Amino acid sequence: MIAGMKVVILFMTCVVFCFWTGCDVSAPPDRKTITITDQTHRRVKIPKQVERIAALHHFGGKIIYALNQQHRLVEKSIYGREAIAIDRVDKAFAALPNLSLGHGHNIEGLVSLRPQIVFW
Repeated sequence: MIAGMKVVILFMTCVVFCFWTGCDVSAPPDRKTITITDQTHRRVKIPKQVERIAALHHFGGKIIYALNQQHRLVEKSIYGREAIAIDRVDKAFAALPNLSLGHGHNIEGLVSLRPQIVFW
C-alpha cells in the first residue's frame, strides 16, 4: 500500500512539474527550414528537406556518398582517380557536370544548377 502511494505521489509530482515548467505536449509548428550552427558559430537557416546539394570539395562528396545521398548531388564533387572509378559504376554520377577544375570552381555554373546547400 505504501509503495503504491509513493508511485502515485511521484507521478503527480511529475505532472505538476511539467505544467509548472511549461512543457508543451502539442506538436511543434511545421517549419520549412531549420536553423543550424556552423563551425564558425554562425546560425544558418537551411531547408528542412534538402534535395539539391553541391559539395565543392571531394571530402564533402565522399560524405554525401557515405550517407547514401549521392542522388542529391548536382555536380561531381569527387575528382581524380576516384571520380574515374565512380564514373564506371554509377552512370548518374558520370552524367553530372564537373565544376571543380584544378583549384578553381565554376561559380556561374554552380549557380545555374540551383543547389539548396553548398559544402565548400
